[in-house]
Amino acid sequence: MGTAGADEAALGVTLGRLEAWDDGHVPSLFPPGTGRMVVGQRRRDEIKGQLNVYEDVLPPALCREVYDYCCSQALPSWGTYVLKEHLVGPKATEPHPGVNAAGKQYYYGWKAAKALFVDRAGDFIGEDWAYVDGIAIWGLRSTRRNQVEYHIDYAELHRLETNVTQPPLFAGTLQVSPPNPDPNPYPDPNPNHDST
Repeated sequence: MGTAGADEAALGVTLGRLEAWDDGHVPSLFPPGTGRMVVGQRRRDEIKGQLNVYEDVLPPALCREVYDYCCSQALPSWGTYVLKEHLVGPKATEPHPGVNAAGKQYYYGWKAAKALFVDRAGDFIGEDWAYVDGIAIWGLRSTRRNQVEYHIDYAELHRLETNVTQPPLFAGTLQVSPPNPDPNPYPDPNPNHDST
């Protein structure tokens, strides 16, 4: 696997190399045909292609708290970014639960990132922690029988600013919805539709 060259380093690419990439989307700040993607990112052979499932990552009370918070928000999505140094190492400390939206979102994001990526998947990530800067966390909700609304994630923002697509080294999802939420604070907007 190649190491980052001058062009890659200028764009913050520390793993892999840049190759031309055209999926038909061109950010408005860039001319057509200039898209690139980071390929050849380091992957340890023993973890390539693996999918891990962890049950009971968050305690039930915290799942309910996060679920209730997401349901209480005016927008269907929120996001935060948790730096690695806040999760592992000598500066790692649990943040205050927060008194405003940004503080609560960071607190819930930190709790989720620590529970999944440090406590459960930390050994799996192993030596690759050296290549992790932080973890983007999204709180997303939708109604029953509906999909999560569009939201811009960190990779998309990076692409809009640089025209470079960089896949994450690791990704995960936590489901915090109660198995049978009752009552549903966001009922089906079209309750008379045919469900067949």
